[in-house]
Amino acid sequence: MRGPALVRSFRRNDHAAVLSVAAVAATVSISAAGALPALARTTTGDTWIGDALSGIRETGTAVLANLSDPTFYGTAAAGLLMLAGAGFAHAIRTRDVGWKGFPVACDSGLWGWMAGAGILALLLSHLCWGWTRSPDTPWQPLFVAFVSVTPAVVLMYGRGWKVALTAAVLGAGLTAPAAIAAATYLCVPLGVPTVAGFTAAMAVTAYISFAVCRRLPWLDLHAGKYVQQPGLGTGVGADSPQSATWMLRRVLADFTEAPFFGNEWAGAGLIAGAVLAYLTTQPTEGLAALFPQILGAQLAAGALSVIVWRGRWRAHGWYPSFVPVVSVAPAAVIAFEASPVPTLAALVLGVLSGPPLAFRIGALVPRHVHRFVGCVGSMAICTSAIVPAISLLT
Repeated sequence: MRGPALVRSFRRNDHAAVLSVAAVAATVSISAAGALPALARTTTGDTWIGDALSGIRETGTAVLANLSDPTFYGTAAAGLLMLAGAGFAHAIRTRDVGWKGFPVACDSGLWGWMAGAGILALLLSHLCWGWTRSPDTPWQPLFVAFVSVTPAVVLMYGRGWKVALTAAVLGAGLTAPAAIAAATYLCVPLGVPTVAGFTAAMAVTAYISFAVCRRLPWLDLHAGKYVQQPGLGTGVGADSPQSATWMLRRVLADFTEAPFFGNEWAGAGLIAGAVLAYLTTQPTEGLAALFPQILGAQLAAGALSVIVWRGRWRAHGWYPSFVPVVSVAPAAVIAFEASPVPTLAALVLGVLSGPPLAFRIGALVPRHVHRFVGCVGSMAICTSAIVPAISLLT
């Protein structure tokens, strides 16, 4: 079958399911971008929930907020509810119930070790690199240790304190400073979205980290649970089309694919926490004020990506449809200040180019390196190319 991917995706026989997903996604996306600000204005700002959330953030739970930084939310409530949703999915993973969702942590059973090592990496990152924050730069990309090298090392090398400590040290010691340096000394001077620098730093330090891991005598590559098994966790057979419910669940799960959770309970918790924080704190400036537009763009990008690439999901068992959700879509909203035309153009280009590029790069990495390098590499390339290119045309 020939033709552009976007056109091919609409030639299949599941038109009713696709139209249902598109209608739901469009409704929720537009509602998020348009209704949330109006709803926030009708909400009393001095509620105890708002005070509690503000108090949490002010009294040192920046680590919880970092858990939701991959989706540009940066709120403790979102990070906490995402963690709770993933923990719930992990706890019921062995039960024979239809509502347990997509397998968390690649169905490895290592979610506890991965999350624990990731949180430890965040604590080490704050301890080692917190001094880089200042009144002029109050935020730094310390979250990168949680979503890149650290969980990938645990997934490759298995459970155990030696693995978890090694993974946390590598994430905090290599990835975090590399991301800070890339954003400060490359992205800002060149006018490139900083997410391109974060993701490029994740890719480069992953190669270094896995090269180091091969020489550490206490790590055994064969102890890990990382397998490339077609059909793992998709919930569909190779010959059956995905239903509208499957596609909507996949959109939710893609919101938490970056930290290797990939589960709709975790995605629902993440979004619910972010919406709750927005409605109760009612931000009027900065990145937080753009949350409705960012969420709307992410929902639209996620739905379009799942619709376009659902055939690849069926063929390969897993496909990186989440790539534009956490890279090009939010970066475009920020770069173009939520202007509809350039944001939509970037979103569509990100959906069409990001996932296949991530899959291709991932297939080329050596066997001792985790394939998430393909995802972050694609995010860096697509974001640094698409957003500046559209900026030149507008």
